[in-house]
Amino acid sequence: MTAWSWIQAPEAKKLSLPAAVAIHMQVQLARTLRLRTLWPWLAVTLAVTLGGWAIVHFSVESADHFAEYVDTWGIRAIALVALGLGTAAVRQDTEAGALAFFLLRPQAKTALPIGRWLAVAVVAGALGVLSMLMLWLATRGTSAEMPFTDLASLLLAAALAATAYSATFVAIAIWARAAVGMSVGWLVLMDNLATNSTSFAAIAPSHYLATILGHASAPETTVLAAVAALLGWTALMLAAAVVRLQREPPMVQQG
Repeated sequence: MTAWSWIQAPEAKKLSLPAAVAIHMQVQLARTLRLRTLWPWLAVTLAVTLGGWAIVHFSVESADHFAEYVDTWGIRAIALVALGLGTAAVRQDTEAGALAFFLLRPQAKTALPIGRWLAVAVVAGALGVLSMLMLWLATRGTSAEMPFTDLASLLLAAALAATAYSATFVAIAIWARAAVGMSVGWLVLMDNLATNSTSFAAIAPSHYLATILGHASAPETTVLAAVAALLGWTALMLAAAVVRLQREPPMVQQG
């Protein structure tokens, strides 16, 4: 029995919340793990890796430029993957007219956003970790060579970036009619611009990711506090998505 048919079966009424979350995650993964869906994000991952390789081998001040590149493009690539997959996670059901039906099933108003977020975070995180690993390998034997301790920071930042950004864009997709436009606007205004202001850095996930990578500007934050802040942000976004679905199914118009 497929995940789709199981959701529609009478037995679905007996599902626990974790089981319902797992099914919605499975549904989204089945949609996402197709070449026609993944190829743009694979291309983004490859492009970021090639860019880092070029900086390491052709830049005069490769160490400084590489660190800035990882902060800017390495993390932004993960955010873009999360944006594309996160907004599509709700759009597909809305366009097919299936969202309202799914929300009638037991546990769905909580399980659907969490399951979709998990699926998006897993894919974005896997591509992000792969990208960071390849970027780290690109520095081996060069003047910008990074120690193994830096690899741990890169992988942790990639995983948390996927976690926080995926939750953000799934929540925006559930709340906003023009989810893609709103997500891009949030990424540019509330994340990029906030990072350049000490007054607003505390609300920017990229500030905490830069802290984990060891490149953060003021205000000073410890790595542990940065991890806690990103997990807290993720929980806040998921709570917002669940609250929205408790009211009424969103009528999403992507753009």
